[in-house]
Amino acid sequence: MTVHLNIGINACYPLNKYLDLGAAFSFIHFSNGGFERPIRGFNIYSPSVELKYHINQRPNAREIESPRRLERSNDLYLMLGYGDHQLVEHELDTNYFAIAGISAIYFTQLSNAFRLGYGADMNYWWGLNARPDGTPGPYFFDNMTLGLILQPELIIDRFTLVGGIGIYAVHLDYGNFSQTYQRLMV
Repeated sequence: MTVHLNIGINACYPLNKYLDLGAAFSFIHFSNGGFERPIRGFNIYSPSVELKYHINQRPNAREIESPRRLERSNDLYLMLGYGDHQLVEHELDTNYFAIAGISAIYFTQLSNAFRLGYGADMNYWWGLNARPDGTPGPYFFDNMTLGLILQPELIIDRFTLVGGIGIYAVHLDYGNFSQTYQRLMV
């Protein structure tokens, strides 16, 4: 299993109808995502400069009409999830515990490019009450977690970037409202 993360920013300046001068900077991360220990990975910081040639001349941006405001769209998302989790205190073991959950998030469209979602995540962690030797404990309500999440969504054409910050309302290890979690989706 390989985890690849590439985050960057790119800017272009038009020189004439056929040429653009661009500059970019990105951060790239490769690793095994913590699925095995030790985590073997590396980070790359990548600045770049580009000269872009348009075979057909670039359209005149001043002649392009501004987009109309979209009609408001409010949506309810229900998501089912499943994964494996390795407990930090047993990271040198090969014990992985299943996690299954459901999320319900209500999105409100605030502009053409931005929506805000808020909702709840309910998960069942089979390893949440694991014994000191790493074996699963009894399956009961102690394995349940409930998180409340705020999830902004940035929309650029067909590309959507969704991030979220949540706080556990119910969690065996953290108590109530004392631990946050994050979510990032592209």
